[in-house]
Amino acid sequence: MIQLKLPPQFIKYVRHFLSGIKTTVSINNVESDPFLMRNGLPQGSSISPLLFLIFINDFDVELDIETAASLFADDTSAWRTDGKIRGSHRILMQKEVDKIMEWSEEWKMKVNGSKTRSMVIASSTKDKKWDPQLKAGQTSIKQEQDYRFLGVTTPSDLIFRKYVETAATKGRNRNKVLKYMATKNWGNSLETQRTIYIQYVRSGMEYGGPSWSPWISTSNIKNSNESKMMPYAH
Repeated sequence: MIQLKLPPQFIKYVRHFLSGIKTTVSINNVESDPFLMRNGLPQGSSISPLLFLIFINDFDVELDIETAASLFADDTSAWRTDGKIRGSHRILMQKEVDKIMEWSEEWKMKVNGSKTRSMVIASSTKDKKWDPQLKAGQTSIKQEQDYRFLGVTTPSDLIFRKYVETAATKGRNRNKVLKYMATKNWGNSLETQRTIYIQYVRSGMEYGGPSWSPWISTSNIKNSNESKMMPYAH
């Protein structure tokens, strides 16, 4: 927090907030004696998520300049482009994974190797099926052709046809719900229907749009737009 030049008053508050916290462990309705919590953050605290983000803020400092990383709470990904010869940068990517594992060990964080996945993004079928055989510590990283990250399923060929079809179907089903909530003679007002539509239908259709909409075809765009049409309300 000092390196981030946060206000001294906030730093002092956090220091007192995290000092002297005691907790217990409960197993089969039997609680242990209270003991000091020297690591971690109190569950349920409104500032714990913010403090966690500050804690992992330097996660990618040691990564190579050509390696990109994204952080969202405890969901993390890193990627880099390969060379002209397939697999020429595999060793470099493995070194980046090793750096992540070393950072995690130093700061007492645990990477779940069994949930870690790799994916080769390419237009060539041979390239996208090629397994770089990366490892997270001693655990082999399983390769995927489609991977769901932060709610968006990304295909290895970046053709989001299945994702758009699924989102469109969900949008149509939610539109049907709106139709049952109002007719010409009874039900919600137009303003109420519009509010529900924006929050319930359109938000689901447009979620993560900037990440997938530039890659979809004209027919998928039409399919998506038709699913977002708002049903009638009086």
